[in-house]
Amino acid sequence: MALKYRVGLPLLLSAFAVSAQPVPALPRLDQAPRLDGILDEPMWREAARIELPYENYPGEGTAAPVATTAWLYEDGTTLYVAIEARDPNPAAIRAGMRRHDNIWDDDTVGIILDTFDDQRFAFGFFVNPLGARGDFIRNETADEPEDHSWNGLWDSAGRLHEDGFSVELAIPLRTLRFPARQGELHWKVGLFRNYVRESWFELASVRFDRNQKCQLCQYQSMRGFVEVPHGGGWQVTPYLVAGREDVRAAGDTWQQGGTTHQGGVDLRWSLSNESVLNATLKPDFSQVEADVLQVEVNNAFALYYPERRPFFLDGAEYFRSPLFNLVHTRNLAVPRAGLKLSGKSGTYNYAVLAADDEQTSFLLPGSTGSGLFHDAMQSRALIARVRRDLGAQSNLGLLTTRREGAGYANTVVGLDGTHWLDGSNRIGYQAVHSSATNPEAAQAQGLAPSQSGSAFSTYFAHRSRDYELQARLSRVTPDFRADLGFIDQVDYVGGQLEGARTWYRREPGWLIAQKLSVSWGDWDTLAGQSLDRGMEVFYEIKGRGQTVLEWGYIDKRKLYAGRHFDTRLLTLFAETRLSRALQLKIYAETGPQIDYDNVQEGDYLKAAPEFNWQVSRQLQLEGQYDYSQLEVNGGRLWRAGIVDLRLVQQFSLRSQLRYIVQYTDMAFDVALYRETEGRSRRERYLNNQLVYAYQLNPHTLFHLGYSDGGYADDAQHRLLRTARAVFAKFSYAFQP
Repeated sequence: MALKYRVGLPLLLSAFAVSAQPVPALPRLDQAPRLDGILDEPMWREAARIELPYENYPGEGTAAPVATTAWLYEDGTTLYVAIEARDPNPAAIRAGMRRHDNIWDDDTVGIILDTFDDQRFAFGFFVNPLGARGDFIRNETADEPEDHSWNGLWDSAGRLHEDGFSVELAIPLRTLRFPARQGELHWKVGLFRNYVRESWFELASVRFDRNQKCQLCQYQSMRGFVEVPHGGGWQVTPYLVAGREDVRAAGDTWQQGGTTHQGGVDLRWSLSNESVLNATLKPDFSQVEADVLQVEVNNAFALYYPERRPFFLDGAEYFRSPLFNLVHTRNLAVPRAGLKLSGKSGTYNYAVLAADDEQTSFLLPGSTGSGLFHDAMQSRALIARVRRDLGAQSNLGLLTTRREGAGYANTVVGLDGTHWLDGSNRIGYQAVHSSATNPEAAQAQGLAPSQSGSAFSTYFAHRSRDYELQARLSRVTPDFRADLGFIDQVDYVGGQLEGARTWYRREPGWLIAQKLSVSWGDWDTLAGQSLDRGMEVFYEIKGRGQTVLEWGYIDKRKLYAGRHFDTRLLTLFAETRLSRALQLKIYAETGPQIDYDNVQEGDYLKAAPEFNWQVSRQLQLEGQYDYSQLEVNGGRLWRAGIVDLRLVQQFSLRSQLRYIVQYTDMAFDVALYRETEGRSRRERYLNNQLVYAYQLNPHTLFHLGYSDGGYADDAQHRLLRTARAVFAKFSYAFQP
């Protein structure tokens, strides 16, 4: 195969050299390539050719240091992409065998497609040199534009060779959404390469203007896709999880558990190229891999956990609103069934979701902390959103949610808008009203029988090459509550002003960029008490060796339990890559903070180093240690340390074995607490997990695993295993 590649490539490149065009028309060819990463098929000679001549970071549209060429064509059902990435030093290419969406530290190449040509949403598909895949949705209107929770069904292959590497991508059109109309379609397309050496070089087919926040607006136009099928594609994904768990208490023998199983099914039906209908029965929420642990000591507000279920992730971008998180489907904890319709028609985007939940949980927000209501009561949920595109990038939207059960209801209605004044300046706003009827169990926790509230926020934002400025005003009443969203704080009014200045180094050298950020906020309760007032200052340096250094100073006066506390934090973040295989990071902070348990001031310290070691192309070891403590008058109130180690052996792109060990050690000086009942002086937890995974794509997979866990406390001094389990999970995506 290697000889075949070396003979075919020069002839192929010679043939392509005469077919370049600045705005390529996408040809339709009947034959599909063999996905092996070897660009020797005759179809590529007739494909549209796009060069990647620009370096957009750290350079600003300067000449790319290496040559990269892409070729594209379609066959009526699939878009095919080939990319040839030349490299003068192939031994320095960073690439490992990876599972889906774990490629972002490697050399990668890929394509981003704005299929509606509306400069708002786009699909991204990237591949590392060995063919491992990663994908995302790009939302041009969001502060964090890339959402990697989205997973499409597509295929790829990659091949390293003596001149660099080459990849092939096959993206089924049913994976995308695009206008359902006859005739030729016009898309925006950008081709990209992340060339990872002493710096992180971002190469592209387009030269970006850093004074323009919108990247999609600067992509090349691509025309084609004449008479492609309009909808009708469907996917059915059943899943089954089975396992057994044994438990024991201290001094007891193991109690063998019975075999349990759980199953369900997801349906995805493309009504047209623009709209998708999803249905589910008992959506899959069997989380196989352990989450990274978080320290749950001395927290006033609820911790946030992301959504992972495929049914809720598909089309999730259609439900998002700009300023308040009013839709967080993780609140639907044990849904029995769900139905969802999402899509676009002309200038209107729409989404509707209905679900039955066997439990009811929602946040109880306050001005200085939040709690959680949980009940076995069944409830029904309805979410609806419509957004109209205005002009090039502006939009106006409506959103409503309702959740109801026995003696319970919560309704939210809101209006929002984002309006671009030009390529660097925009304004936005959101106004929301909520009403709730609270069940008796919630009233027993201190809630009134009914409540209603409102929330409003508006902002102005400027972003150009050298300067960023944002001003925001908000007001949220004490009784506002969005039970299908994630609103953990209410009862505040005020504003915040943020500014940043970036300096770019033009001459060659270690320094790439510097950035100084300053913000000031002043927030009060609606009763007039000062809630949170102060400033934040951050100074960041980016240098070669993929080095980042950031120093921060946070000085605020905060209200808690009727008292004001002066809190000050010095922060440090450092990241560097010592070699192609080893990356180090550390985050640290220290300073006066609030002891929420005892309502007093304490001195806080946190240090969290982590590493990522690519032992070989197939073996990876990563770990982190999170240490924190709080000192008060009288001594150290508590300390907590968390170790998280993950070893992954990737046999192929589809097959892997991973081992995870997590250890938590917490110590408390009980004598320094106001309430000592039920408190331990020391708690330790140890969890192990070994999982074999075979994954064709994000929806077709097989997992087989073992896990165990144990603890030690004041009564049980040595670590004792108290639970062990074996489990298996299988899901398969059927498509015609």
